[in-house]
Amino acid sequence: MQRDPGLPRTRKGLETRDRLIDAATSMVNSIGYQDLRLADIAAEAKVPSSLIYRYFKGKAQIVLAALTRLRDEVQDLLAADSTGSAFDRILDKNRRIISLYAGNPGLLRCIISFGADEPEFQQLFRDMSQRWNQAVARSIAQQFADARLTEGERLMLAHALCSMVDNFVYECLVLRSPILTPVFAEDREHMALFVSLLWHRALYLRDPPADRMGRFAGLAGFHL
Repeated sequence: MQRDPGLPRTRKGLETRDRLIDAATSMVNSIGYQDLRLADIAAEAKVPSSLIYRYFKGKAQIVLAALTRLRDEVQDLLAADSTGSAFDRILDKNRRIISLYAGNPGLLRCIISFGADEPEFQQLFRDMSQRWNQAVARSIAQQFADARLTEGERLMLAHALCSMVDNFVYECLVLRSPILTPVFAEDREHMALFVSLLWHRALYLRDPPADRMGRFAGLAGFHL
C-alpha cells in the first residue's frame, strides 16, 4: 500500500503534479484506462517513473485527479453567464457540455467502465451530475417563478433534461454508437442544436424561433 503523498508544498512540485495530470488525461483519452501504465504517463510528462510516487499513490489516483479537474471545469461551465434568448442560453450550455465530452472521451469512459473497480470514479461522477442537476433546477425556478412546482419536481425535471443530454452525447462521443455516430459525432453543432431543441420544447412546450432550427426545421410543429 503506497502512502498518500498529499499535495506538494512547492511551486515546482505543483507544476510537476499538474504535468502528470495533463499527461494522464492525454494518455487515457488516447489509449484508455485499462492499457494505461505509469511508464506511459511519466514518458508523456517527461519525468522519471519513480517520481510519480512522490505525488500519487498510483494510476487510479492520477486519473481521479484528472476527473476532479474535469468536474471543476463542468462547475465553471455551469457558473458562466449565457446571453440571448432562452434558446440561445440553452444552446450555449449544451455546446460547452458537448465540447467537454468531445475532448475527454477516455476520462468519461473511466466513470462507467471502471466505476465498480474504482468507486471514487463513480462517486465523482455522481457529484458532477448532482451539481449540474441543481444548477438547472435553480434556473427553472428563476425562469418559471409563477409555476407551482415543488423543489423536488424542479429537480426531477432537471434530472430528466440533463440525463437526456448526458446519455445522448455519451453514446455519440464516448461509446461511438454505430447508429448515432455517422449522423452526429462529426458535427457537434448539429448535436447541440438537436438536444437544445428537445430541451426547449420540454420546458416551453413550443419550438424555438424557426430561423434557429437549422437543419431540424422539418421538426417544427412535429409531435409524436
